Amino acid sequence: IKMIALAIAFIYLIMVAQFQSLLSPFIVMFTIPLAFTGGLLALIITGQELSVISMLGFLVLAGVVVNNGIVFVDYVNQLRISGLNKKEALIEAGRTRMRPILMTALTTILAMSPMALGVGMGAEIS
Repeated sequence: IKMIALAIAFIYLIMVAQFQSLLSPFIVMFTIPLAFTGGLLALIITGQELSVISMLGFLVLAGVVVNNGIVFVDYVNQLRISGLNKKEALIEAGRTRMRPILMTALTTILAMSPMALGVGMGAEIS
């Protein structure tokens, strides 16, 4: 648990250095518990147990969510600097960055789907 907390703190500090803000990295990091909630609900709905493979899936999910959050928040910040108000910047960022975010997430999902479905080499890990 200490190492996980230390890793989260380092990730937060790296994003603070990148965004030059304390709030923007918090927004990005806040997406992780929301994604984990959705992942746990998906496990419950499908009747699956929490296994080593599903924990690896949660790790991949955290990476995808943080990556997408960084792309979105960075673009919102750029739009805010260019003069848009908060609401307009959020709407424009959603409109402009939705396709790249979905493409990134879908490529990761497709790359990990053989492991998630339990087919191919390495499926016997669970």
